[in-house]
Amino acid sequence: MSLVPLLLCGCLSLQGPPQAAIDPPAEFVLAATTELRVEALLLGDGGLAGATPAVLQCAAGSCRTPGGIVVEVKTAGVKLTFPSGRELLYTPSGWLHLRGGEAAGPYLAGLELLLADGARLRIDRTGSRREPLQEVLVTADGRSDRLWLQNRPVLETARPRSWSGQRLLCCGHGDAVYHGIALGPLLVFERVLVAAADAAVLPAARMALLVPPIVQSLQAMPVHLRGTGAADVRAGLVGLAEASAGIFAANMPAPTRVEQARPRFRLQGGFELSVDIDDSGPVRLGLHTGEAREPLLEWTLGYFGELHLMNQHADGQAETPRYFRSALRLPDVASELLPRAELRELEQARAMLQRLLGKRR
Repeated sequence: MSLVPLLLCGCLSLQGPPQAAIDPPAEFVLAATTELRVEALLLGDGGLAGATPAVLQCAAGSCRTPGGIVVEVKTAGVKLTFPSGRELLYTPSGWLHLRGGEAAGPYLAGLELLLADGARLRIDRTGSRREPLQEVLVTADGRSDRLWLQNRPVLETARPRSWSGQRLLCCGHGDAVYHGIALGPLLVFERVLVAAADAAVLPAARMALLVPPIVQSLQAMPVHLRGTGAADVRAGLVGLAEASAGIFAANMPAPTRVEQARPRFRLQGGFELSVDIDDSGPVRLGLHTGEAREPLLEWTLGYFGELHLMNQHADGQAETPRYFRSALRLPDVASELLPRAELRELEQARAMLQRLLGKRR
């Protein structure tokens, strides 16, 4: 198997003319980050509005997060006031409300809000009518503080622990709320709440690919295959590794969709990226040279991510394995949004992608 001509064909065309394209959806972006950063995902600034970073400041029943978000807990609910001036209220009935009257929910077990400054606000709700707000915790700066416990304000140090409830991300001006799940470096979001004035600006759904781990995996692949005896394959992969940062260029954050029947997007240098979503199993991202039907390499993404080199003669030949040699494991990123098996979030993420991109052929 020789990949050198195929790989060099793409690598040498990094400055080539763009291909004709279908008008794309605006929901897919490339993000030059390994962290969950709202601005890098092109989802606003999370309401921080240029606030000066500080340390977490807490009192009984209230706090100010490092980004200046004020949290107040009372029997009437949990209110967040963002530096942008926007507000978000979680009521004892389990609903999220905006000042304009928009609402989402109910989140009867409570929820965890991931804030743009890295803080987390966890609201634990019970079924009790007398004391529906069981506990409110804030985590930031490497510490967790309890602000509320069983119908009264407190200020106590809390032990960090896992959360098995709903997680939501505060975007836009702070009051645009998204449900997000990370499949390795591929993040998918669906909007659950937004102010009417922002509905046309912020996407109803978004798919984001964190570029650094993708580029790092392409650069590590030649070393990963060392000792396999496939010198020509490795030589081609070296050229691809050297071109990888240009292929997934940070200056083109929204790749153009070039095929409607199957989700496929144009990258730099004549390369294309396909997305395959089955009803079960991992989501697959394929890197293609030009309009080639089969990918050269493929990332499988689920509870973790792996990069595979394709066997070029595998199509239609059952005796030929799909992948050449062993897979390369990707580092974990966006740990806040990793799918949880007990909540069937991998299945949820697949369904979110299918709604965003359309069922694959």
